Amino acid sequence: MEFLILLVEQRGKLVERETIAAHLWPADKVSVDVTQGINSAVKRIRAVLNDDVAKPRFIETVVGKGYRFIADVECVEVEPSVPVLPVEQKESNPPDSAVPEEPRADEPSVVAAPQRSRRWRWTLSTALLLAFGAALWYGLLMRTYSKADHETVFRQVTTLVPENHATAAAISADGSLTAFANIDGIFVKTRGGQTTALQAPADFVVDQLTWFSDGTKLVASGFSSQTYIPAIWKVSVTGGRATALRIHARAGAPSPDCLHIAFVTEDRSEIWTMGASGEEARQIVAGPGQDTFPLVFWSADGQRLTFQRRHYTPERRSPNFSETKVKFDVYYDRSYESVNLATKTTTASVPDIWMNSAAALPDGRILFLRWDPPGSDALQLWEVKTDLLTGAFIESPRNIGSPIDQNERLYIDGMSASADGRHILLLRHSYENAIFVGRFNESSPKIDDIHRLTFDDHTDFPHAWTPDSKEVIFQSNRDGSWDLFKQQVDKRTPESIVATPLTEVLPQLTPDGQWILYLARVAGANYSDAKLMRVPVDGGTPEEVAIGGPLDEFRCALHAGTRCVLRTTAQGDHYSYYDLNPIRGKGRELARTKWTPEVLGDWDVSPDGTQVAIPNHSAQFGRIRVVNLEGRGEHEIELKGLTDLKGLVWAPGGNGWFVSLNTPVGNRLLYVWPDGQRRPLGDISGWAVPSPNGHHVAFLNRIISNNAWILDR
Repeated sequence: MEFLILLVEQRGKLVERETIAAHLWPADKVSVDVTQGINSAVKRIRAVLNDDVAKPRFIETVVGKGYRFIADVECVEVEPSVPVLPVEQKESNPPDSAVPEEPRADEPSVVAAPQRSRRWRWTLSTALLLAFGAALWYGLLMRTYSKADHETVFRQVTTLVPENHATAAAISADGSLTAFANIDGIFVKTRGGQTTALQAPADFVVDQLTWFSDGTKLVASGFSSQTYIPAIWKVSVTGGRATALRIHARAGAPSPDCLHIAFVTEDRSEIWTMGASGEEARQIVAGPGQDTFPLVFWSADGQRLTFQRRHYTPERRSPNFSETKVKFDVYYDRSYESVNLATKTTTASVPDIWMNSAAALPDGRILFLRWDPPGSDALQLWEVKTDLLTGAFIESPRNIGSPIDQNERLYIDGMSASADGRHILLLRHSYENAIFVGRFNESSPKIDDIHRLTFDDHTDFPHAWTPDSKEVIFQSNRDGSWDLFKQQVDKRTPESIVATPLTEVLPQLTPDGQWILYLARVAGANYSDAKLMRVPVDGGTPEEVAIGGPLDEFRCALHAGTRCVLRTTAQGDHYSYYDLNPIRGKGRELARTKWTPEVLGDWDVSPDGTQVAIPNHSAQFGRIRVVNLEGRGEHEIELKGLTDLKGLVWAPGGNGWFVSLNTPVGNRLLYVWPDGQRRPLGDISGWAVPSPNGHHVAFLNRIISNNAWILDR
């Protein structure tokens, strides 16, 4: 009550948090959690007055400073129904006096400014009592309120261009603020549209933002754009400096009471907690083998951590996994789990629940984005009711749906929600695949003088060059099916190489410069039914190349006079590499190496044709295996501090690789030397293809548009 009276007395003016604290707890600041007390008081007042924090009618939040009472207040002078005594006469009547004495004619009744203040205080108190009754009636009414009758709105919060797209975003617990990050830093935006830049760390790519429940701070997780070392920072919304909490850590999430932060280790193999300032870290969960934890969040009461476990199962494919695309996750199972913090015991476990992001609500519900079926392109919004004590599912998860029609080039992820679940923030992603060409200097190394090569609204993937290094050879679905094209680097339109009703992909230039090898299959058929084909570089009739069995993958060395290599796979056991002639087909076996989970097109043969390089795809560590094709064995190169390698291409000089790195904010391209040292080549969402003369590279890049949207329901 005193808080509301203070705001009304200062109506129209900003009442800062320090003033509020001094007014409510004048002598007890040390023993009272002032921030939590103010936040709780504001929530209670808003609940009673049915005031929407997003569209306030009574109390407006001034981010990081305080509050302002914005409703009109009318002060009315009225004649008192009972005579009002002067202050000095209050104690003159005996306790049992039923009727006060009449004032003397020469002694006026006191009805002054203090009385007016007392009058509107009593009026306001009466209004509050009525508001409590209205709130009770409203709550009873809402029990019979049909969800189908409730209008949902999907509104855009940020309007960032692709060059400066959002890398992370989150909505505050009260739903009034949106935090987002891009290459320029971290920002907070109010419902009214006011955007404030926060003091963010330098050289830091933010991949996750999470609010403290009091709305005054953020946990920013991310990595260095130069070293890729992950770290967790605390960022003030009220203007203070950002504080580094922990390096070699990911996915920080503050507890509901703002006293602790949960996080996963750099290799994602363990879940820990620490104090809100980074102190007293302790391990909560450790995964056996190659188990990792891509997601962790708190239960609403702060007594449990709930997480997603990713369990390595190389011996089999998940039976429910979508076969629409070749994805590395095919070798993993996922499960939903919850652990009690006090005992470190698992209180709930549900298999085959694939979560991208999630939020726990006070009533036991969990909102989450889910891949269903696993491996599909689209994420759907789901809801499940859980036991408040254990986190166990007490109902089957319910599919709420998606606010947009998703496809390969338009999708949502990165969900967060307000505490009441009425406002759900989602990152809406859209992208366009295009081929770019740049000048490559391997001694630096760097890519510069970059220009866009393809200018269509379809998907184009580069794979090779013509022998004179003047044209890029690529596959494209611009005509409705996958066909092969070549395009001069200084032209804007391509020339068709092969265009039939079949799917033609993965072109490779043979070292003699005469042929293009490629994979062809009936559209929609399995890759096991594909055939290896050849066609002259200058065009002509395609012909099949005999390989004596199912087609796996193949590569051709960059330099003239070398070889092409055919790979076959004994699933779960080994790879075999064979000499491949464009006319005679499959030749002698060159080498074998132990099988490892692969992604389509992730390996390459050296420019001189003597070695193949294979990246691993572990979320815990990065390694490149180099296999000699001349019988000289193999060795591995450890890439310290790097994980989630996606693929590689050998550099034209043979002294390093273009390595694609998968990060939470998209693909990054590095140049990696044989000793494990590396250098970033930029925010390139694809792979690089060097020209035969080594002077240029063609590369796939995604023109990405990411913006924060909020679903109000």
